[in-house]
Parts: sequence; structure tokens; C-alpha cells
Amino acid sequence: MMPLVQQAKACALCSLRRHASQVVVSNDVWDARIVIVGEAPGPVEDRRGEPFVGPSGQYLRQALQSHEIGPAHITNTCLCYPPGCRTPTRYEILCCKRWLHWQIDMIKPDVIVAVGGTALRGLCGKGGIVRLRGKILESEDVRGRAYRVFPILHPAAALRREEWKELFERDIARLGDL
Repeated sequence: MMPLVQQAKACALCSLRRHASQVVVSNDVWDARIVIVGEAPGPVEDRRGEPFVGPSGQYLRQALQSHEIGPAHITNTCLCYPPGCRTPTRYEILCCKRWLHWQIDMIKPDVIVAVGGTALRGLCGKGGIVRLRGKILESEDVRGRAYRVFPILHPAAALRREEWKELFERDIARLGDL
């Protein structure tokens, strides 16, 4: 295991670590051209130690596979499960930002997919996922290097609202064209 993964797994900068059973860093795909960033681990991810393996993660992975997108490095804005699946606070996002940017720096992806509003805020400092989804945005890492961000709706939201499911599918198809 990489030394920085071990450091991330030992992180206790914010209170999320006290409630999580483990720190969920990534799916361990380090040679990808795409980095997919979600919000935070859910209860299934917290138990299994891998991001996006619950119902919404399965939907995301199926959509990626059906459009022959991959391999992708999958991680989250926050690496610990927030109690009750609540949205991470700005402080918690800030505490995890170095781990997220370290992963981006290691991979140097062609595009970073911001899955949902929390990931969009964590990567670009912007809100408005419904308005910005499907557009290419520019952001920069902690060293000032520019990268492209492609915001999409969270698959959990798409599973709850039929009209968002179509938008989610359209964005995944567009990601395949990038």
C-alpha cells in the first residue's frame, strides 16, 4: 500500500473519523484517465471499505460499463462516512481536501467527474449541480495546476427522480465522448 494511502487511512483531522468504521480512500485504480469523485462513503461503503459499492454505486458502475468507460479511479470528497448519511460540512470537506488533491496529483487525469453537488463544491467551490451538470468546468489543484471537471447528477438522485435518470444517462454518454 502506498505510504500516502496509509496516512489517509490514519487521518483523524475531523470528527467524521470517530463515527466511521474505516477511512475509504479509493477503489485502488491508479492508472486511470478519469477520476470519479462522489460525496462521502455511505453505510455499505463504510462496511466494505470501497467507494460507490452500494445501490447508487452499482447504478453508476453499470452506466459506466454500458458506455465502455473505464477504468476509473473512484474516490469521494470526504473519505469517512458521515453519521446518518448527512451531507459533509465545509470544514469536513476542507479537512479531506488534501487527500482528494493528492489522488488527483498522483493520477493526473484527463477529466474529473464531480458526482453530485458536494463533489462539485469540493472540487470547484461552486454550487448548482442541476444547472452545471454536463458542462466542462475548469478548476485547479492545490499546486495551481488546471484540470477539467465534468459535473453529473448523483446516481442516488437519478434513481429517485425519473426525469433526472434521463439526464444522468445522457451525461454518462457524454462522458464517454470526452
